[in-house]
Parts: sequence; C-alpha cells; structure tokens
Amino acid sequence: MRSAALALFSLLLLAARGAPILALTVSIAPAQESSAAEAETPAPMDSVVSGCMGSFFDAGLIATDAACASLRRAEWGGGAEVLGPAREGRVDYVVGIFVAWRPSAFKKDAWIPGSAEYRILRVSDGELAASGRLEGPADSESVAAAAARNAESFGASLGALCLAVFEARIPGGKP
Repeated sequence: MRSAALALFSLLLLAARGAPILALTVSIAPAQESSAAEAETPAPMDSVVSGCMGSFFDAGLIATDAACASLRRAEWGGGAEVLGPAREGRVDYVVGIFVAWRPSAFKKDAWIPGSAEYRILRVSDGELAASGRLEGPADSESVAAAAARNAESFGASLGALCLAVFEARIPGGKP
C-alpha cells in the first residue's frame, strides 16, 4: 500500500514539474514526385525521412514512418491516407510531407530538395493542426556532392518546424 502511494506521489510530482509522463507518437507519411522516384538514380527521400525522424527521436517523441508514395503534387492527400492505420497503431499525429525535387546542375544524378510541404494532422479527429512549406537549399557543387547528407539536414529542418507545433499544442493543452 505504501509503495503504491509513493508511486502515485512520484507521478504527481513529475507532472507538476512539467516532465512528460507519456511520449507523443508521430507517424511520418512521406511523398515525392513520381519523376524523382522513377529516375535512374532515385532522389534520397529516405534521407529526408531519416533527418525528420532523428529530430523527433532527439526530442523524445516516438516516431514511425509509412512507405513513401510517389505521385503528382495534385494527388497528394497530405497524410490523410494513413489516418486509419495510424489510429490502429495508436499514433497521436501524422506528419504528411511532400518533397518536390530538382536535379542538380553541378552533378549528374544528384537530386536536391527544391521544397517541401508538410501537414500535421491530429489522428483522433483528423484535424489539421498545422501546415507549411520549407524551401530547399540552393544548388551548388558542395550541396550536389553531398546530396544525401543535405537531404537529411533538410529533413531535420522539417522536423524542427513540426516540433515547434507540437510544443505549442501539448503543454497543458489539447494534444
């Protein structure tokens, strides 16, 4: 009995200090233009996802990802297409990411992220929590030479934008 009371007191103390008791679970739903995926050397979309997930992991979130969709921008559902599986997996938010790639003028078969659009959907009710756009790096010899590494940094920047949304919505508010 005493240990149960002590455990409850510890949880209340942690909550009062602002320490999270439960981790937020986020699923990334990546998409890219089909032309970039079908090229002889495909665009490094996995690097973008890796950078984004790394940002989430570093912030203490639980992150998963869906398979990358290859389609035209007009066909992109913004992550809504994975809400059903996300509900089954008890995910809190889906981050839909659509990356528009451009070939580098400095290195053959190097893809540079031109821009990315993102949408953050709350899984419980499908509400759009936030959306935005991030412009990619300028094409250069150094960017083209390290295309995968730069794509991962681009993904980390996308993750940081999303984290700002999560931090603004979670403390004391509606998750």
